[in-house]
Amino acid sequence: AAPVRTAVRAVAPVVRALGRLTRGEGPLVWASLGLGSDVDYVLKRYESLADTTARQAFLRTLRAGVDARGQVITMLDRSYLAAGLPTLILWGAHDRVIPAAHARIANAAMPGSLLRVFPDSGHFPHHDDPAGFVKAIEDFLEATRAADHDPVRWRQLLRTGRPHTPAVPEPPESSGA
Repeated sequence: AAPVRTAVRAVAPVVRALGRLTRGEGPLVWASLGLGSDVDYVLKRYESLADTTARQAFLRTLRAGVDARGQVITMLDRSYLAAGLPTLILWGAHDRVIPAAHARIANAAMPGSLLRVFPDSGHFPHHDDPAGFVKAIEDFLEATRAADHDPVRWRQLLRTGRPHTPAVPEPPESSGA
């Protein structure tokens, strides 16, 4: 881990400088590397892991959901709990962390959910298109009626599990791309 940390710390300023030098063409450079506009954000998050508390929290979260085989948790086993709840799914079309195919699967697993894919965004559509992101939320809130919470129904769902529903396909194996 130490050699990787040293390498990232050494390369981060160069990557940022390259992004500044290629403004206008920078997005094309990052896109050609499969990184899009997420590069600067990811580098900042990585650098924040120098803080022990932040690093420990990140590692706890990572270990809870990922093992040597890859991601080991999925929302699909509990998606039935969202039935009847207004759900807006916002995703970047070029997300290389969690591909947009996962958004379509989540949308299919939650009948009544609304999916909005941002065509020019990666993992952070709220950074890539903040105005469009806010507009999508405002439109959703304006057009959506609040859910009626039924604690008895929820308790029963939690106790009995998923009602019999057609199978939802599992997300494709992610190659990290």
